[in-house]
Amino acid sequence: MDINSLKPDDVPYTGFVHFTLNIDNKKGCVELWINGTLNVDEHVYKFNPQKYRFLELLDRDILIGTSPFLQDTVLNNKLNDKSMYTCTGVEIRNFNIYNKCLDYHMQLNIMRQYDDPEGMEWNVPTGSRNYIDTIDKVFNHSIPPRKSNEFEIVVRNSKIEQLETQQYITNKLNNILKDIIPAGTNVSKITWANEAS
Repeated sequence: MDINSLKPDDVPYTGFVHFTLNIDNKKGCVELWINGTLNVDEHVYKFNPQKYRFLELLDRDILIGTSPFLQDTVLNNKLNDKSMYTCTGVEIRNFNIYNKCLDYHMQLNIMRQYDDPEGMEWNVPTGSRNYIDTIDKVFNHSIPPRKSNEFEIVVRNSKIEQLETQQYITNKLNNILKDIIPAGTNVSKITWANEAS
């Protein structure tokens, strides 16, 4: 990969070229993301899942900017040629190792944390709003509360005046109403009113 073709000015948020090397042993792939973009044709290497172990990853030196050789030796020292296999004139910052693979959105958040946040607009069907707007009305979409869960029934102008008959009908109404009134409600009393017309 020719890193000279990468322009830091085109990178969002940081001004640096952002590399992410994902090594996923469970899926069996190695992915090289550059500035939050994955070129599937060139930067993905597949292998059999669970093929490698990474127990000694942090026991050895990590080389950046040069090519490794055997037994913690760099390649240009082995070849006695300091002018080859070495990267010069670059700056590396925020070098991190994570214990899980980073997806696109995780990488974007890492790039964003090194830059000041910009203004944000929230687009809604009625237009754009910002934090200065106020809320004029609030609608509560709940069932309106009742003042009481008990109610009274008044039987008017039935022309029934005998107390025994009224009591008999009251008892029957109480038995029937238990099955048909809404849950959580009760009949407080049933009264009789015979008004003259």
